[in-house]
Amino acid sequence: MLLNLGFFRDSGEIKVSPDSMRFVYLEKEGEKKFIVLDGVNEKQYNDIDDIIFSHDSKRLAYAAMIAENGLLYLMEKKEIIMKM
Repeated sequence: MLLNLGFFRDSGEIKVSPDSMRFVYLEKEGEKKFIVLDGVNEKQYNDIDDIIFSHDSKRLAYAAMIAENGLLYLMEKKEIIMKM
């Protein structure tokens, strides 16, 4: 489920998990972006994209840019570094 609430500074979208018990949205502080997962601010990155909940709503995955040549894939806060 994707809702456009219009009051978040960066994307204006909040994603709700398939079981409707969790939520995530993207925020920005200065030049850095971070997700807010279930009301908790997570780690900041240069860019974040492709945020998705697992089908059972237990896990969240997304891609994050850490530098111009470094890309991470994250699943439940575990960083997997991919060189570009």
